[in-house]
Amino acid sequence: MRIIRDDFIFDVDIQKTVDYYRTHSVCECPACKSLYSQAKKKLPALSSFLKDFGVDISRPDETGWSDEGEETDYHFVAYTVVGKIVKMGEYEIDLNDGGLFLNIVIDNSYTTSEQTDESFTITVYGIRLSKRFQAI
Repeated sequence: MRIIRDDFIFDVDIQKTVDYYRTHSVCECPACKSLYSQAKKKLPALSSFLKDFGVDISRPDETGWSDEGEETDYHFVAYTVVGKIVKMGEYEIDLNDGGLFLNIVIDNSYTTSEQTDESFTITVYGIRLSKRFQAI
């Protein structure tokens, strides 16, 4: 499926991406569990953006984070999409969501070891969530 976002163009295999997110492993640390339990509800615009690519916001491939008082600062949250970048945009995609200003960087310089098909990565910067979470 062809997807156009800002000045990016992608050819995405939505079904293979959905299948990947149903089966890939996730981290079980408290910060990741907090992200999994809060992301869909607290970041609906980002969730919708990712869903267009077949990505489940609550199942990232990689995260980098630090504790900041009562919040967790996610330095980056990375997701894999099965497909290819047809046209690379000049800048990142910016998104306001949940009171946060998010930067979305899309490239094909990193692929997870669990993905064997051609793929690219969507990396989100700027997520901050409460450390309080409910188990999923």
